[in-house]
Amino acid sequence: GVVLAGELELPIDTEVITVRAGDSFSFPGHILHILRIVSDQPARMIWVNSPVIIPKFVALDAAEPLPQSKNKKSG
Repeated sequence: GVVLAGELELPIDTEVITVRAGDSFSFPGHILHILRIVSDQPARMIWVNSPVIIPKFVALDAAEPLPQSKNKKSG
């Protein structure tokens, strides 16, 4: 993805990354993830998925905890 405006937190697995306008990011699509706006300004971004992945879990309520990823980081 590419952040066009605003500031977002991107919790991926056990790491939380902050991305701002001009930043880009990528990660394997099977890793559990969510985006959160962390400023009082709207955020705009371009998000591309390839190949198309339909998630098994979609968080509809931010108050609900996300299931834990079974994938462990290597390295």
